[in-house]
Amino acid sequence: MRYFRYSLLALALLNTASAHGELRQDCLAWARSSGPQQHELANRIGTELLLTKNHRLEGLDPDHPQSLYRYQDIQRVCRGN
Repeated sequence: MRYFRYSLLALALLNTASAHGELRQDCLAWARSSGPQQHELANRIGTELLLTKNHRLEGLDPDHPQSLYRYQDIQRVCRGN
């Protein structure tokens, strides 16, 4: 039983490290991108971290993506990584 607990803890730690690495990659890509690609990356980062949305979903044109999250919020998250 004790080994099972340690296994679960190790798995959780690996999963957290993997997610942190993915966030770092997304932040680097966001900082280097512009336009629609930057909006898509910002939306991914905001969704993964459950940030508060700046825009409602209805009324957005899928052909012209825009960030649903404030630029400053994404910037603050990415500065910490």
